[in-house]
Amino acid sequence: MQIERATLKLQQEEEADEAMRLKEYANALRCAIPKQTNDPIEVVAFFQIVERLFDDFEVAVELQAAI
Repeated sequence: MQIERATLKLQQEEEADEAMRLKEYANALRCAIPKQTNDPIEVVAFFQIVERLFDDFEVAVELQAAI
């Protein structure tokens, strides 16, 4: 029972930590990521910029989709 409680507590702490990291990265990138337009020509440029920002800010791969 104690092992299950400890495992659950650790899992909750990891989830909270990941949520905090996601919030920090999202706040940092909020002004840096340009607005995506409806122009299909600009879609490729948009994703290139976003990928470069992820590299610059060293955003973890598992958080990139959520951002």
